[in-house]
Amino acid sequence: MPDLIGVNRIRSVAEAALDLAGADGVEALLLHEWGGLTRFARSSIHQSTAREDTSLRIRVVTEGRVGVASTNDFSSEGARRAAASALELARVAPPDEAFPGLAPPAPVEPLESFDDETAATTPEDRAEHVAALVGEVGNGFRAAGSFETTALEVALANTEGQFCYAPSTQCGTTTVVSGGRGGAGAAEATARRTADVDPAIVGRRAAQKARDSQDPRPLPTGHYEVVLEPLAVSTLLGFLAYMSFGGRAIAEGRSAFSGKQG
Repeated sequence: MPDLIGVNRIRSVAEAALDLAGADGVEALLLHEWGGLTRFARSSIHQSTAREDTSLRIRVVTEGRVGVASTNDFSSEGARRAAASALELARVAPPDEAFPGLAPPAPVEPLESFDDETAATTPEDRAEHVAALVGEVGNGFRAAGSFETTALEVALANTEGQFCYAPSTQCGTTTVVSGGRGGAGAAEATARRTADVDPAIVGRRAAQKARDSQDPRPLPTGHYEVVLEPLAVSTLLGFLAYMSFGGRAIAEGRSAFSGKQG
């Protein structure tokens, strides 16, 4: 089972990238992520996977130009090579007049969001979670969905003197229950700890929606007032945040909100 890399080793590798001659500024961003995913359909598990990925992203600034390179070689030598590549890219990139500069030193509040039990979740643990969810579906209905657990280390260091480190965990389960006379219902839950997600409640909620939506019928074309549940609203806001809320996207006219300030 993977484990945390830890602050000391991260600092050591990051310093190898920051010690780059010929640059006005260097930033190192580490992402170390691992976890497992179990998928199910027709109320049976059909896939269980595990993964681990470590990536190092180096941003170099020189004479108002910015270059970025990334590597999966999380070692001092790998960091140096990535930094050198980023410097080469920066030297041939056009000047970025909108670049605000690297983040200056600032206090960072520690986050208490890492749960050892969630990080160590096994395929057997995930199978028990799915079984509890499917157990609430009821006769004549079937469930499809997934249960995933993720552990993540994020660290940032730059030549301005800023250093941030935050480990975290997350788990999420989602399902669609269908059956009967054409009804279907969806439900999901996410939390920092697996202990805070009750799969039986998720299965029960989706199954109740499926039972309540039996015998669906078409409606004539027209305008209807609707009430979106939290699951739908969060999906809508998630895409808006990803595509439209960034300041640069607004300034460059790529956002749905460009020209609509106020």
